[in-house]
Amino acid sequence: MVAIMPPKIPRRAKVLLLRAWHAYHLSVGGRPATQFGRNLQDRDRLSYGFEADFQIESYLRHQGISFVDRFDANSYLYITRAMDYFDLAADFGGTLADAFANTKARFCVVSFTSDWLFRPAKAFRWCAR
Repeated sequence: MVAIMPPKIPRRAKVLLLRAWHAYHLSVGGRPATQFGRNLQDRDRLSYGFEADFQIESYLRHQGISFVDRFDANSYLYITRAMDYFDLAADFGGTLADAFANTKARFCVVSFTSDWLFRPAKAFRWCAR
């Protein structure tokens, strides 16, 4: 079942929803969303209000606004859901090595240190098999 975001939801609510979703995904892969620590954003002390006191809040606010401006929310939900369901290894005993065992092609595996989900160490393990 895919959740559809009704079009009548105000833009600001969509931004908040996407910020919450992004915060959740930042924590996937063993790296918490608090990687920014408790560093303050452009201020010397806490405001005790609803402004972005911390760098992570500022980052998530920016990402939420960017997502809403660049993506149709329903399309984004379908794409991320398809990514969640896709598991190539599942049909081959649970390993990518088995999935590609009979392949004669060569592969180029690329990973970035800034990718929090598929880190270079994981790419190296894939290639070692």
